[in-house]
Amino acid sequence: FSGTPVAPWTSYPGKNYWITETSAWCSGCDAGGTGPPNEWNFATQTTDIILGDINNGFSAALIWEAYDSFWYHHNASSLWGLLAYNPVTGIYTPRTRAYAYAHFNHFLEPGDVVIGSSESIGSVPTTVAVYNATTGKIAIVGRNSGTSPITINGQLSNLPEVNTLALYETSSSVNLSRKGDVPVAGGIFTAQISADAIFSLTNQPITFDLEPPTVAITSPLIGASVAGTIEAVANASDNNMVAGVQCVLDGASIGQEFVASPYS
Repeated sequence: FSGTPVAPWTSYPGKNYWITETSAWCSGCDAGGTGPPNEWNFATQTTDIILGDINNGFSAALIWEAYDSFWYHHNASSLWGLLAYNPVTGIYTPRTRAYAYAHFNHFLEPGDVVIGSSESIGSVPTTVAVYNATTGKIAIVGRNSGTSPITINGQLSNLPEVNTLALYETSSSVNLSRKGDVPVAGGIFTAQISADAIFSLTNQPITFDLEPPTVAITSPLIGASVAGTIEAVANASDNNMVAGVQCVLDGASIGQEFVASPYS
């Protein structure tokens, strides 16, 4: 939480290091605070720390924390979470920081090996490049900290042939958005990076489930008048799977979540 990447093996070499808790500092995220003063600045500060730590040789990093939680030693809820909790609806939703850190979750995975990379663009002080010999995946993660778009003229050396790189960006206005693919010829490519954006380039695009589930209440029927205790019945389907169905009345959950059909 110091705000500066660290390298413990300079004093204690020969070990494999993990960071088990890291983030930029947020004085307003504990003890009933109001969170960071600027969500995007907080996300980019943490991103820069992790980029530096991985380049310094850390094998893994766990970001504090996954979701807003109630901590009894503070007697208050925290606001460190990648997922924000709404105490009125009981629903968690991803913050911008979740999409910023998703560049690490999606593109720097177990089995990847950090390979050498060099930069000569002032607004991109640090990048992390990885290669996975088993899957053939190549990925580059970095951040344009400048206020203007930039052009990256890159070259892949001593790596398998690549024809195209998929480009993803997260900024204060877009969340892990796929941009136009970047052609590669002879290992050479040119990528346009938006201003003040975290970016990833990879030869193995990620896939998202963009088709939402469908649900319909079959009983009581729409417009029906009911009284007393009634049973609500719903049908739900999805192109992949239905994890569960939760009944909600006026924004508040009622009853338990149903995890198997029939949903009633």
